[in-house]
Amino acid sequence: MRTTWILLAAIGLSACTNDDDAGDADAGAGNGNGNGNGGAGANPSGFFLTAADLTPGTLYTMSAADLASELDDEGSFFDQRPESDDPTEDDSSCVEDALGALKVEASGDRMTISGSLDLSSCLDGLLGGADASGLDLALTMKMYVEAQCEGADLSMYDGQSIIDIADSARDLDELCDGTFRMRNHLSSRTVLSGSATFSGQTITLDTDTTSAAALQTTDGGPCVRTVSGDETTFEDGCVETTHEVNTRDRSNGMASEKDGKDGISVLRYVGLRGTRAGEHPYFTGGAMEVTLQNWTGTMTYTDAETAPTWSMSDGTETQTGTFDGTASQGLVTPARGLELAVQARAAEVSRRLRRLWR
Repeated sequence: MRTTWILLAAIGLSACTNDDDAGDADAGAGNGNGNGNGGAGANPSGFFLTAADLTPGTLYTMSAADLASELDDEGSFFDQRPESDDPTEDDSSCVEDALGALKVEASGDRMTISGSLDLSSCLDGLLGGADASGLDLALTMKMYVEAQCEGADLSMYDGQSIIDIADSARDLDELCDGTFRMRNHLSSRTVLSGSATFSGQTITLDTDTTSAAALQTTDGGPCVRTVSGDETTFEDGCVETTHEVNTRDRSNGMASEKDGKDGISVLRYVGLRGTRAGEHPYFTGGAMEVTLQNWTGTMTYTDAETAPTWSMSDGTETQTGTFDGTASQGLVTPARGLELAVQARAAEVSRRLRRLWR
């Protein structure tokens, strides 16, 4: 499961929406995990997720064979993810247009981003040359983000878009040469239904997934990043949480192991440190305590150029390895390929926001 910062509100964007998809997106409003954090809906005036929204019910079981690839799929284990390895770098103009419509409100040392996205039409063309005429795709997102840079004047960013800010994140980083606080609440709904034909083979999909995600401390406060010279430190207790509710997950009428069950990913910062001295992929030290489905363990960092190592246990067996976020994961089925393609569109939003934080 990829942790994705997926976003919650209703700014009424039309840059990436079409009438056919809008019906599915609107149907998602209020149909999240039972706590009102589903697809498009009213614009949030503040942080909206509760502890219940981030707490899973019955989890699907992840096998030891899938553990390494799922860890490698997690972009948050990078401090600065290499751009060439970003799966959304190509063919994301629709996402760019939608994000460009989300405007920042900034005054003094604080700024907020609040809005709603319908990326349903951004899923067009994901199947390449396949016949997808019988397939309905819907991806809606909402968010509320608040950031504070102590002692700085952020008013210059008022009215700019996420694209503007994220692309000039280095300027923001230099402006915030001290203490930077950030907190995110995000949510989404993805629906895939109908049939598509791949290489002469017709596959029927029926999936409905809602997601609630947060970047905040264990007690619900903002995460704190402090810069001193070239060294960056992250306050202990900052947590990235993603809770997914898989209402349906079926292919050709067959339920997957996720069908009717929940997914959970929790990354807790412990002594995490980074550097601003040049481009680098990894943190310089510290660790992330990781919960991924039925597995718990630690991702440990040694220096900015060395991939971190991990150790995870499900209570019965222990697995160890080295993070390889650049690994090429084979697409076993067309359905899995489509799922990854949808995730890539959502991950573009995540990448833009993460640039603000790191």
